[in-house]
Amino acid sequence: MLRSPGPTVLAAAMLAAAIGVATAVFAVVDGVLWKSPPYESPDRIVRLEEESRERGVEHAGPSPGNFLDWERRSRSFGAMAGWYVSSRTLRGDSDANQVDCAEVSAAFFRVFGVPAALGRAELPPGEAGASFNIANEFQTGGRYAVLSHALWRTRYGGDSAVIGRTIRLDGLEWEVVAVMPPGFETPGRRSDLWAFWDMHASYAPPRFPAGPPHSFRFLEVMGRLAPEVSLPAAREELAAIAAALAAEYPSDNEGWSARADPFTEEDRAPARPLLAALSGAAALVLVLAAVNAASLLMARASARSRETAVRAALGASRARLARQGLLEGLLLGAAGGIAGVALASMLVRALPTLAPDALPPGALVRLDFRALAFAVVAAIGAGLAAGAGPAAAAAASRPARALRSVGRGAGGSRTDRRLRAVLVAVQVAIAAALLTAAALLGSSVRRLQALDPGFDARNLVVGRIYLETRAYSGPGKATEYYRTLLEQLAAHPSVAAAGASTVLPMGRVGIDFTRPAWAESDGVVEGKDRPVSIRMATPGYFPAVGMRLKEGRGPSPDDRWRGPRVIAVNEAAARMFFPGRRAIGERLVIDYQGGRYPYEVVGVVGDTLGYGPREATPPEVFIPHAANPYLAMNVVLRAKSGAAPAIAALREAVARQDRWQPLHSVTTMDALRESFISRERLAAALFSVLGTLSILLAAGGLFGLLSYSVALRSIEIGIRMAVGATPGRLVGMVVGEGMRLAVAGCALGLLSALATAGALASLLYPAGRIEWTAFCAAASILLAAAAAACWLPARRALRVDPASA
Repeated sequence: MLRSPGPTVLAAAMLAAAIGVATAVFAVVDGVLWKSPPYESPDRIVRLEEESRERGVEHAGPSPGNFLDWERRSRSFGAMAGWYVSSRTLRGDSDANQVDCAEVSAAFFRVFGVPAALGRAELPPGEAGASFNIANEFQTGGRYAVLSHALWRTRYGGDSAVIGRTIRLDGLEWEVVAVMPPGFETPGRRSDLWAFWDMHASYAPPRFPAGPPHSFRFLEVMGRLAPEVSLPAAREELAAIAAALAAEYPSDNEGWSARADPFTEEDRAPARPLLAALSGAAALVLVLAAVNAASLLMARASARSRETAVRAALGASRARLARQGLLEGLLLGAAGGIAGVALASMLVRALPTLAPDALPPGALVRLDFRALAFAVVAAIGAGLAAGAGPAAAAAASRPARALRSVGRGAGGSRTDRRLRAVLVAVQVAIAAALLTAAALLGSSVRRLQALDPGFDARNLVVGRIYLETRAYSGPGKATEYYRTLLEQLAAHPSVAAAGASTVLPMGRVGIDFTRPAWAESDGVVEGKDRPVSIRMATPGYFPAVGMRLKEGRGPSPDDRWRGPRVIAVNEAAARMFFPGRRAIGERLVIDYQGGRYPYEVVGVVGDTLGYGPREATPPEVFIPHAANPYLAMNVVLRAKSGAAPAIAALREAVARQDRWQPLHSVTTMDALRESFISRERLAAALFSVLGTLSILLAAGGLFGLLSYSVALRSIEIGIRMAVGATPGRLVGMVVGEGMRLAVAGCALGLLSALATAGALASLLYPAGRIEWTAFCAAASILLAAAAAACWLPARRALRVDPASA
């Protein structure tokens, strides 16, 4: 192997690339699908939601009233917790930062069973936590907070004396009672800190005369099953409680039921198709590399057939001859494994940067002992597979025949040559299948990027502001803040238009919630209402974001707090509530803000891809921000030329207006839009890498086979040249031999890709769509690479000297 470093290094490099990619894929699959979350007995934790099949709603966050009734009446759960994540302003002595704060019920940390790293993650005896109003402003109660490990390290320098100290959150002092260990996260959402929340006090009379509402469906709820209680038993009890609540509160709960699912399944389900496809592709590349190494070692074994014959004639046993072949394969596997682990480490570190939104939140993707063990097994397996062919050939060799064959200038048996040809065809087939998958996914991504989102995403800059409730309580202050800010921004030379909304189309940040609604002309039909998504928008929002006003008007500066209740609706809402008639002038009753109030429709705006290209457009209503002044808003700027000047203008204006109200989550609309197809882009990118690697491996295998064939047939080629064979004839002989294998392997690979295209169905857009142009493109690229691989050995054949041969 040292005497022939080129082929050795090439084979080891191919194995390293395949083992590295396969190990990185294993680390991702293991971290997302197989590793248990860092909670105590996570299989006993259940996600609790509400659903209404009549309304077409499968996963709704439970309402506070229903959650509290479940918690009080259920005996199947040892602990149950509800929470809601919002933004808060964390002040220091000279600065302020926006943090994600999870407001949690008292049993939150007991559900997950993770002890605090410092302090005790529980309320002090006799305390019930804080109560908030519907504007999320603190009212009464105990203010106790738990810090995340990351916030404790970055903001407070890892000081253990932080327990018992106070932090300033939204202008109020909160006592720190605990710090959680590294890695603990709120399921599905990163949280910087947790605040204990008293829901009973938050929804008490006189604000809520009937107590906690049963129609405000927005919570996240999980429960820990009690000992000896199975999930089916818990589901049965929960269904009975939900049925009783529907009878007790028909106006809020009729048609609604409860569901309980293992909490990890909902987060992991979207990633399963991608990871399954990647696992199969990585396995094929690993097989391809092993086959390539096997072809190299078999060619080397054929070239050394005389040496093997002499060894056998001198008394070497078949086991000893086979052991030498296996040892060479294992050496290649070991070299490839060591380099592959280094490559896998780089890939795993780069993945969060390349695709931050493609994997579920909290996925534990790292190169740990399990991934290293996989790399060792893959290296040993690839080495054994590579050495098995030469070992078997050496063990079955016949010394006399081998010596006679070498003497005549041939090399290797006909069986050996056929086996190497089959291996090359298999390599081409695998490459064709992977390249076709990459072409299908790439075409799907291009279709997704070409979709009309319903608005103009170009040159849009967005940033989020969450005004402190203590500083900006009352409608006039928040309205004046955003009016002044947007006027200043609209007048900036780099800004063409400015507006704000609570929720952006295709934006993952915002206060997104639904409320029951029905057309006033239909009357109140209990249980037949439909959920409608509520957005607050400023007068300049529609022009700034580029949404198309189909009829009427959008929010106006004349819309005021306690003025006439007016809304704009999107086309989906107009079709749902006013089918077959003009929506302008109609009245939509919305169960919102403590009552069922009619709102006059004054505008209809075009639909947008609100939740991405794969989700149906929800019915949306836009309430003028001045009529319902929310503190948390997404500011949207349409830049005149490039995002950088507009971002600078936004940061400057926010800091000038009130430096204690920080701006965060600044990005562009193009980036938000791309985040919705990050899974598809990641799949296309990874399959492109795997497809490119497979082309190189297949072309290398074909080149190696033909080069070896030309070397063995040098006498034959010399005789052919001596008796008049033309250069074209010789080139056609060599290239034809390789292209026959390439065409056969390519056809087999394309048929395999067609048969297994269903595995990629959920990653394609539209789902399951097969484009024949992708097959043609894959075949063309592969056959072009095969022709290039054949041409070099053919040129070598032309350089054979007949006299020397």
